[in-house]
Amino acid sequence: MPGFPPRVQLSPHVWKRTGGTYDYGAEIMTDETKTTPGVTYFYQGEGQTHPLFRIAEGIPCRSAREQASELMGYARDLSLTGLMDGDLQMVWASHYFAAMAKALLDDAELGLMR
Repeated sequence: MPGFPPRVQLSPHVWKRTGGTYDYGAEIMTDETKTTPGVTYFYQGEGQTHPLFRIAEGIPCRSAREQASELMGYARDLSLTGLMDGDLQMVWASHYFAAMAKALLDDAELGLMR
């Protein structure tokens, strides 16, 4: 299966979660006030050249992360079922869900860094 190379560079710094906020240096950002910038694409096709979709701008980062977690849960279930049943369609569906979740998480991370 082809990999999905990152389309954006994320900060190597570590965020420290305290309650509903993230501490980054002297600046405190809350999940409720930060939103996705809408710059991360999910690519498909040979050579990853066809942008299939882009994360929408303005989604609260907390909501984006929650939805990404849901997608990853579905991806996990589909991959296990697909492997156990030998159903490649389920395995591919799992692959796409995981890639969509990654795009959502990457865009949420960018929103938190703004």
